[in-house]
Amino acid sequence: MNLLFDGICDVFLFKLASKIKINVLMNKFSKIIATLSFVAATLMSLSASAQSDTATGTSNATVITPISVSAGNDLEFGSFAVDGSTAGTITQAGATTGGVTAASGGTTRSAATFSVSGNGSTPYTFTLPSTATLSDGASHNMTATLSFASGNASRTLSSGAETVTINGSLAVAANQTVGSYTGTYDVTVSY
Repeated sequence: MNLLFDGICDVFLFKLASKIKINVLMNKFSKIIATLSFVAATLMSLSASAQSDTATGTSNATVITPISVSAGNDLEFGSFAVDGSTAGTITQAGATTGGVTAASGGTTRSAATFSVSGNGSTPYTFTLPSTATLSDGASHNMTATLSFASGNASRTLSSGAETVTINGSLAVAANQTVGSYTGTYDVTVSY
């Protein structure tokens, strides 16, 4: 019986010791989990603040002189005669084709000029229509083809100013009605 009692006691003590070990281990495990959770939370908060940074940006602006344009010389084709049966052309320099003959005297022929002013050596665009209509005021018209004497629409101011010269070629119909013709055209400058 003693043996039986000793055996029961051994089993009981073994189970009791196992439970105590499990409780001790569980208690230690809980403490380890709590410690790891605290460490992880601390590292995450440090990590979040370590990802932040600040920089300062700069804003700049420059106000420049407005661009402007004003008309100088008019585009003058002068006086000319036209053969009744042959159309032709005349330029502001007096060159003719077809049935057109330049006359001496009268209005002096000239290219048109425009004065452009603005900011320093700034690039700009000079917009020129391709044609202008001249009329005698009584439903008789002629068309002048316009062109730059030099360069093109993309230009650059030199020391804040430039004179732009415009040439023209006037188409004259056969039997063009005699009279004084005039017309206008608009140019535009922009940065």
